[in-house]
Amino acid sequence: MEKKFLVKQGASNYYLVNSGMGGFLCPLGHPEHNWCIEEYRGGRCMEMYSLSSAKGAEYLPPRVRWNSAFLLARWKARHSQDIPDSAWLDQVYTHFNHRYSPDGVNRNAGDCILDYKNEQPPEYHLAYLFVKQFYPDHVPDMVRIKGK
Repeated sequence: MEKKFLVKQGASNYYLVNSGMGGFLCPLGHPEHNWCIEEYRGGRCMEMYSLSSAKGAEYLPPRVRWNSAFLLARWKARHSQDIPDSAWLDQVYTHFNHRYSPDGVNRNAGDCILDYKNEQPPEYHLAYLFVKQFYPDHVPDMVRIKGK
């Protein structure tokens, strides 16, 4: 396992570690699959952070936030104009089957509306909103929303 020292702050040492955390639904090749941040104190791992959570965590050192944001932004710059992989889209739309945002913005699954008749606006479908964060030009896939 590759581990790159980032910074020491107080009693903590922060590392960029080649071990994914979270991101199981992220597109192929996304850095969340392969990288995370680990915080060590006294030689023991005390905390682990996904790149997405680390980039916005104001309590983490700036170098940790910058490295996390850089890996995510680099992937986005290289891949946001790609055509999403069909098998990945199947997985995402299946995972969020019949689940809709209450307002078309909120993607929290705990707040979602379950609509087994799919009568909500397709732009509110959680799969569509999830895919759109990686591929801004994505449009709701009605075939996948309705089920194949």
